[in-house]
Amino acid sequence: MKKTNLIFIALLVFSTTSYSQATFGVKGGVNFANLAVDKDEIDDTNTKLGYIAGIYLQMPLLGFMKIQPEALITLKGAKYEAGELKVKANLNYLDLPVSVVLPIFETGLSIHAGMQPSYLIKAKYEYESPIFGNETVEDDDKDSYSTWDWGLIGGLGLQLEKLRFEARVTRGLKNVEKDRTILSEVFTANDTKNFGFQLTAGLSF
Repeated sequence: MKKTNLIFIALLVFSTTSYSQATFGVKGGVNFANLAVDKDEIDDTNTKLGYIAGIYLQMPLLGFMKIQPEALITLKGAKYEAGELKVKANLNYLDLPVSVVLPIFETGLSIHAGMQPSYLIKAKYEYESPIFGNETVEDDDKDSYSTWDWGLIGGLGLQLEKLRFEARVTRGLKNVEKDRTILSEVFTANDTKNFGFQLTAGLSF
């Protein structure tokens, strides 16, 4: 019982100390998104520019290391062409990355890496084709994608007083596309994974 109490008190002290040294901030930037597809249904998959915005918290972990949980709204997806049909896949996610931050001496630079669960908020497709004239046809396609995604993140950061700049690579580990049934016919989904390159700027408080 005494050991349990001592462990609880130690954890409480560590948590209180870490929180008192925590840095809260907001961040935003651009996400160069794409989808990795293993089959030939898509002739050419291109990077699509999206946004990223949210909050982060940076706390001491062990020694000089820090831990950085975040909550980010991110626009992912891709754009591609199938014949004369131009398609934009817009996938809105709530990303919840948690990374370990390793400062590089006292230069302000740091390396960060970690895991990222992502919750799908919305999936909307935009179609353009000569047969549609000048109109863009939109379709809600959320049911064709998994609700959750898991991935890895890694990159570089630069802290300049209260300003923080980051360059990050994200890579999904899960096939996010589901099989579809159209007119009683089942279409097997591509092995589709999210990935992207992000550039963000943040302000610490």
